[in-house]
Amino acid sequence: DLQFLRGKYDIAVVAEMPSFADAAAVKVLVAASGSLDDMEMLEYIDMHDIAGRASKITGAYRAPGA
Repeated sequence: DLQFLRGKYDIAVVAEMPSFADAAAVKVLVAASGSLDDMEMLEYIDMHDIAGRASKITGAYRAPGA
C-alpha cells in the first residue's frame, strides 16, 4: 500500500514481509539504488501477544537487587 503524506515524510509504504530480515534486504536494495534520500523501516508489534507473554513470566521476574 502506498500513501502520500504531509510533514516530515512524503511517502509511506505499508507491506507485509515474511520476516524482518526480508524487509531489511528490501531496504538495502532500495537504498543502494539511490532513489531515496532517507528511508525508515518500522515494524508492527502485536501488543496482545507481548502482554500475554509478559503475564506468563510475571512471577519469575525479580527486580535487580531484589
